[in-house]
Order: sequence, then C-alpha cells, then structure tokens
Amino acid sequence: MIILNDPSVYDGLGLCRELAVGGKAPIVMLADCEDAMDRIIALEVGADEVLARPFNARELLARVRSLLRRAGPVAAEVRPRVLDFAGWRLHEETRVLRSPAGHTMQLAASEYALLRVFLTSPSTIVDAGVVSAALGIDFESCQANFRTSVCRLRRKLGKDRSGSDLLRTVHGRGYVLEGSHASPV
Repeated sequence: MIILNDPSVYDGLGLCRELAVGGKAPIVMLADCEDAMDRIIALEVGADEVLARPFNARELLARVRSLLRRAGPVAAEVRPRVLDFAGWRLHEETRVLRSPAGHTMQLAASEYALLRVFLTSPSTIVDAGVVSAALGIDFESCQANFRTSVCRLRRKLGKDRSGSDLLRTVHGRGYVLEGSHASPV
C-alpha cells in the first residue's frame, strides 16, 4: 500500500504513473484537488483511490482496508535489515536505533512502528490518521497514543547538527522527520 500524502510537493502524477507501472501495491493519493477532472486524471494514471482534502480519517481507513482486502494475500515484504537516515541507523529485526555518535537504544513497538511510517513517507507531514491507515489500526486507538509516541521518539532522536529537532512539528497538521530519506544498508 502506497499513500501519496502531498502530491503537490513533487510531481505526484508522474510518481503515481511510475509506481503503477512497476508495482502491484495499491496507491492512494491524498490531494488538495477540488476539480473532479484532477481526480479523474489521477485515477487514470494509476491511483486506486483519490481523496480530496479535507477528508475524514475514518473514510481513509475504510478505503485502505477495502483496497487491502481486494489486493488479497501479498507475498512477504522484503525489507532491508538496516536503514540509515540523517546519520542514524535503524536495525529493523531487533528494533535497535544507533545514533550518529554510536549510542544504541531499544525502541518500543509503538516507537518503531511510528519511525517506520516516517521513514516510508520521507519529508511528508504525518498525523494520527496517516499512522492509523499505514498500520491498519483503529483511528481512535491510534489518536490516543500518537502524541505520546511522537514525544518519546522525539526525545530519543534529539536534535540534528544545527540544533533543530529531527522530528519537527508542523502546527495544525502533524509532524515531519527531517532527513528521513532512508537508505538500506
């Protein structure tokens, strides 16, 4: 499942077209398009669903679950065992995070899941709705724990070299993980 959260930041239609040609994962686009023609074009280039903002988080969750049901069983996802981002290294199998200074820390399951959402949505604003859809969990449950998990993860990640939080607040919208372009090792 691929959720393109803010296609206006990059060539969303071009990316959607590339993803649709090479992959089998369902694509959901979340866009600021009021014109029906824009949504039709997105569907024609490969999106399986297009939701215009503002949208209801429960509707997004229902559409994601519906797409996953229709997709049927998927072969086991092949993921790299270690991801590097902003000088950090995440060992996926053990959920161990190593800082640029070499300090290691164990991530709780919720912190690991949240970090994975940030890493799979580089430079994207993430909120409780996106996390609940990505993890396939109930929105209300996710919303209740979302801020706590963000706070804990922010404390562990700390500041970048310039003194700014790696996990930045986008007021009224959610959070962005700076330097989150993860590369497999």
